[in-house]
Amino acid sequence: MLSHIEPLLVSAVTGTYAPSGMFAYTFYMLTSGSLAVAVFFMLSGFVLVLSYDKHEGHALANGAAKRYFRLAPPIVASMILTYILANTVGYYSIPAAELMGGHNWLSLQSPGELSFGRALVDGFTAPFLGSNPHNGVLWTMNIEFWGGLGLFGVASLFYKSKLYWLFVISFSALAVYIVGVNGMHFSLFLFGSLLLKYRQSWSSSKFAILIPFGLLLGVVRPWHGVMQSLQSFFMYSEGMAFNVQIALNSLGGALIVIAVVLSPSCQKILSKNTFKYLGELSFSLYLVHLPIFLTIGCFTFIKLEWLGLNLAAAGAALITIATSLIISDLLFRTADRFSVYLSNLVGRQVIGSFGAGKTETAATSDVQPALVQ
Repeated sequence: MLSHIEPLLVSAVTGTYAPSGMFAYTFYMLTSGSLAVAVFFMLSGFVLVLSYDKHEGHALANGAAKRYFRLAPPIVASMILTYILANTVGYYSIPAAELMGGHNWLSLQSPGELSFGRALVDGFTAPFLGSNPHNGVLWTMNIEFWGGLGLFGVASLFYKSKLYWLFVISFSALAVYIVGVNGMHFSLFLFGSLLLKYRQSWSSSKFAILIPFGLLLGVVRPWHGVMQSLQSFFMYSEGMAFNVQIALNSLGGALIVIAVVLSPSCQKILSKNTFKYLGELSFSLYLVHLPIFLTIGCFTFIKLEWLGLNLAAAGAALITIATSLIISDLLFRTADRFSVYLSNLVGRQVIGSFGAGKTETAATSDVQPALVQ
């Protein structure tokens, strides 16, 4: 969520200047969308195969049958919310960008009118198509859907093999070669399942040391000195710099997930009720935060201009976060839980005769542990 309110956070903390020094790394760590997405995808790969790892049988086929119905209801609910916000509050991203003196990304976030019918269609098709001009975070949903199905296919054939690690590396390399950045995202699903397979034999608190390295790689951006040095040494193009950034950010996310999963000390910290609750909200929070920011957040920023840009931005950021948490809690208790019920029902109906699949709860569902962008 912080990745999309970054413009307000910059204004609130630094005025018209970009963050620098150690503060810059802390700031970019909190607002790195690509790092959060990498964590999201790798955790999804870990959890999606969890039932099969424990129970075998037809758990993978059950998971594949349930996948769309697990994702669609919360997505549709988020698009209905987007419709309501777009037609009541409206989008204020362009005037907000102008007020802060210009911001390239924010100035482009004005998707125009949205009808209720269009919102429903976009919600139901997002798992297949992904990107949506009114709710930009939905670009990850088709990766969640197709990536999950691809993972089920690979795992059903090779998960029990002693050479599964080799298949994961091979399919990851092939995916990156064929589809580029999206292949990197898919590889995170595969490596998440690989982490699950070997988590018991590799468990050690020493893996916690990977977290700072993961955070450093996760915040790298094209204009950082490290990236510029790499570009100068390997002489790749400006366009390729984005792919290199995503690769490094993805590696950073993977290191963080590895550390958390394999380190008992990290698991002990994250098992506390506060983190469990945030984990429950994570999927819903991810789906609703951007429409809230582009409407309520930017509107608040403009209306608080009289306080000065710094206080206006701080106030708008707090309002955006608070509103997102409240609405995501409501979404979790309604659409998210309904999607768990519906997907379990579909799974039982489709392959119930084969005795497949353990049912899930909203707190332990396939996307729930993934803290999103």
